[in-house]
Amino acid sequence: MKFLKILVLVFVSGHLQAQLPKLIPYQCSDRKWGYSDSLRNVVIPCQYHRADSFADGYAFVYSSDCKEQYTKTDDIILWCKTGMIDENGNTIIPIEYESIGKFNEAGIARAVRGGKTGYIDKSGKEILPCIYTFVGRFNENLIKISLDKKYGLVDDNGVVVVPVQYDIIGSDANYYSQNNYIIAQKNGKYTLLDKTNGKEILPCIYDGIGLDSGDNRKYPYFKLRINENYGIADINGNIIIPVEYNYIHFHADFFKSKQENKNYYFTLEINRKRGIADINGNIIIPAEYSDVQPQQDIFQAKRGNKNFLYDKKGNKIAENYEQVEILKSDLLKVFQNGKWGVRNYADVEILPCRFDNIVYQINVDKIAAEKNGKSGLFTNQGEEIFPFVYDPIKDYYSDYRVTAKHLLVVSQNGKKGMINTKLRKEVIPCEYESIEALRSGTNLYKTRLRSSGAGYYVYGLMDDNGKMIFPCEYDDIYPMSGSPNVVRVEKNDKQGFIAADSGKWIIPMEYQKYSWQRKNLFFLKLNDKYGLVDSATAKPLSDFKYDEILGTNDYYYDKQNFIQVRIGSKFGLISKKGKEIAPCIYDKIESVNHTFFIQENQKWSAIDNKTGKRGKSLYTGFKRFERGGWTKWIITEDNDKKGLMTEDGEEIIKPQFQNIVKVYDDSALYGGLFIVASQSEKQGLINFKGNRIIPFQYDNIEVINKNLIAVNTDGLWGIIDFQKKQIIPCEYGNMEIFGLNLNTGNYYNKTKSELVKVRKNGKWGLLSKDGKQQFIPCEYGAVEILSEKLYVACHPDADIFFNNKGEKIASIYHNGNNDVSCNWYFGQSSIVTDDGIVDMDGNISPSPKLPPRPRQIHYGPK
Repeated sequence: MKFLKILVLVFVSGHLQAQLPKLIPYQCSDRKWGYSDSLRNVVIPCQYHRADSFADGYAFVYSSDCKEQYTKTDDIILWCKTGMIDENGNTIIPIEYESIGKFNEAGIARAVRGGKTGYIDKSGKEILPCIYTFVGRFNENLIKISLDKKYGLVDDNGVVVVPVQYDIIGSDANYYSQNNYIIAQKNGKYTLLDKTNGKEILPCIYDGIGLDSGDNRKYPYFKLRINENYGIADINGNIIIPVEYNYIHFHADFFKSKQENKNYYFTLEINRKRGIADINGNIIIPAEYSDVQPQQDIFQAKRGNKNFLYDKKGNKIAENYEQVEILKSDLLKVFQNGKWGVRNYADVEILPCRFDNIVYQINVDKIAAEKNGKSGLFTNQGEEIFPFVYDPIKDYYSDYRVTAKHLLVVSQNGKKGMINTKLRKEVIPCEYESIEALRSGTNLYKTRLRSSGAGYYVYGLMDDNGKMIFPCEYDDIYPMSGSPNVVRVEKNDKQGFIAADSGKWIIPMEYQKYSWQRKNLFFLKLNDKYGLVDSATAKPLSDFKYDEILGTNDYYYDKQNFIQVRIGSKFGLISKKGKEIAPCIYDKIESVNHTFFIQENQKWSAIDNKTGKRGKSLYTGFKRFERGGWTKWIITEDNDKKGLMTEDGEEIIKPQFQNIVKVYDDSALYGGLFIVASQSEKQGLINFKGNRIIPFQYDNIEVINKNLIAVNTDGLWGIIDFQKKQIIPCEYGNMEIFGLNLNTGNYYNKTKSELVKVRKNGKWGLLSKDGKQQFIPCEYGAVEILSEKLYVACHPDADIFFNNKGEKIASIYHNGNNDVSCNWYFGQSSIVTDDGIVDMDGNISPSPKLPPRPRQIHYGPK
């Protein structure tokens, strides 16, 4: 066993040592820096002004030849000469550079010497000599260099790719490289360079070069400019459109149905005339039109007052029309000599230009043509299916719209009817003032006629086959909520219910207009009395004997099983099926959440929302028990005594307490259901059966879990168990357990730890949950539980770290200038202290002593 313990200790020690770096920056007594091992043995002598940590076997070191610069916040910036050493202390890069940056993937870093910039590798070799005024990464392979305000490019090996002779390269002119090409400027002229070898692909003669592509990653084209003329070159430098146009624009998404590069075009303009070129520079529409615009999958060109249409290949499909409109994807509406006609994209005439108007009907996929004030209907191939006998048919988005397929509302001499374009017949004759769908998704249509009496209309119902369900003789027709086969009709201030499929009466025309509707119920009036009617079947559910049925909003209506009614000045309750729950004999009825309370002789009693039974207890009042803005319980009151019931009206405790303070209703968490109540200004704990668990002797009570209860006496907190046994005496001004602050009721840094943070005389400490072990005495401004094995206590002079045995293991000293917040330690896996590196398991590993930090010091850029 002893051997095993030694083996474990050796393993743990070795594991901790493996986590530390081999060499650590170390400051000697003369304030010079060198490097030590983890046991503080100096390995590299203290000879540097500053030393960085090792990374990949190398570390930057700094000479004492530093220049100080003060910031506005009085911080110090030190500009020191920089070099690099290896882990044996050998100088790899001499300490003669003002700055050395981070080494990139290619193993080189930017370096500054004598105010000039270059690149250096890890061996100390200057890949690019420090002679340039600017050196910076151009892309993943090239470095941009500048000398005497001229620019060039070199690769990562220092080989010159583009000589230093250009005024602008790439992004400096808000251009960017594309594929293997770079835009550059020299003597005010632009060229295109091959970035693999620096050769000029285009001569340096252009006043501007820019990418002219909406999708330049896939199809890049360069727009060229000389003076005010433009042309296009491809990515290989080939001129595909000569520099002779006043305007060129690339369309990356000209049409809806894009396929590879087939739908990419250039708009060209010369002498205020426009045309179209394809992606290869071929002119498919000559530049001879005042305008050219895409229209779905074709081009529309204009010259004077004439319109010309071209397909995507440049084939002319229509010409010399005064107006052209797109009817649908393959049909054109054309205007010539004062008349409209229809052609398709193949330049085939569908309807000649003989009509006053053309309207395409989307829902029936037919063409409506108008002639001499009448409209006929044609197929998309020009076949007539309805003669010119109807009033002008408007577009689909007019009053004629019908949602059902193949059906179209038409009119004749001002009267409405309906045609079926699939059956090619009139299904409802044109004799109605209006026709409209009863509601979406049905085949029923509400028809309207002008009454023989002046000033109003009458309504009937038809199906889409023209069958009259019932004639136009009603004041109005309404679909029934919840049943598509029942409609409600009104006439002479009466209403009844009719089967929509057969026209038979379900309920005769005897009701007065309804009061209101909730979900599947109508509250109707018959002989000046109200009752309930099922909205799906139209059958009465209750007697018609009530003077009023009181409504409520939909939220509470869904939760409540009963409805309040009134006869004369007395109130009662009925169920949603019409059954009488409470007769109309009560002076008042009020509801809280789901529960109704009825008043009789100045006393209230509750109605159980589930059973409808009246409770036996009597109350003088009641109110919602609010908890976090959510109400689940009702506090009942009788002569200043309080009780508790559920929101459904089930009584938990009769009124007997001064107040109901808290309800703990998570049985799994608390080991039961409990209520904190008060008597004589003192709180106690009772269960849901009314049995007393904790006597009424405390100022405050918080149930922590199924084992522990926090109690407060005279402003001081302690902990007891459910057997009233004292765990921690009431002597602390505040406590936190599981992150719950008992004074505020809020959670801070919620934790599963069962340790208890306690505050006494304004100072915090830490106890075990049984109160038997004091891990941290009450001496600190703040205490935090960082893990189950590591705790920290903070005050202005120092932060002290404790393990789970209550032992001090490390400190961080602040010289009295730190606040007492410990929060910043959360989220760290290990913490560097003045005594070593502490992990979250409470283990400490040696580390070199850190230098004093009287002022914040920032070091200048490398």
